[in-house]
Amino acid sequence: MTLAFSAVSRGIRLSNSVAAGVVASILFLLFVATLFLLGDADVSVYLRDPAVVFEYSPFAGIISYVGILATFSAAAICLFASAQSPQDAALLRAIGLFGLLIATDDLLMLHEEVFPKIVGLPERLVLISYFVIAAGIAVLHRVAILRGPTAGLILAILLLGGSVLVDILVEYSPAEVVVEDGLKFVGLIVWSVYWINRASAAVAALRSPA
Repeated sequence: MTLAFSAVSRGIRLSNSVAAGVVASILFLLFVATLFLLGDADVSVYLRDPAVVFEYSPFAGIISYVGILATFSAAAICLFASAQSPQDAALLRAIGLFGLLIATDDLLMLHEEVFPKIVGLPERLVLISYFVIAAGIAVLHRVAILRGPTAGLILAILLLGGSVLVDILVEYSPAEVVVEDGLKFVGLIVWSVYWINRASAAVAALRSPA
């Protein structure tokens, strides 16, 4: 009887998860439809692959997309680990949410295009706000951060910080693009691998004997 009840409970939780995914998908499609109705672009601009719509190489932006996928993946893994393990749960949750923020920013060019040109917030103000959020996470969760290895985290921060400085201080040129985006790409990969390892360690601790 207990086993049957447990199985039913798991089924309900799964159904709730599926329902949440369906609702989120519908809300996203409604958001896209709203953008289409407010603008003058063809709906295919929002729904189809950009390479098909704009007739450019399917490999265009591949380095940027790989960095974005790595950041989204690390964020999802951190959020999953925070829900499974009490070890560093608050830190992993904060990092997961922050990772979703910076990955979405990179995907939709929020600080470069959306906030400055649509919302009216200067690019530097947006970048400063991201820095404040990151600094807040570092201060609030400093004890948990220092419990694990930090070399990879420091390297990722230096690389990403260098990319931001190049973006702000160096005049645009082909060389500037290579340096800025190269630093960002490597920084995002190092960041993602570091937090995936931290999340994996937190989950693995559940299987370790007390």
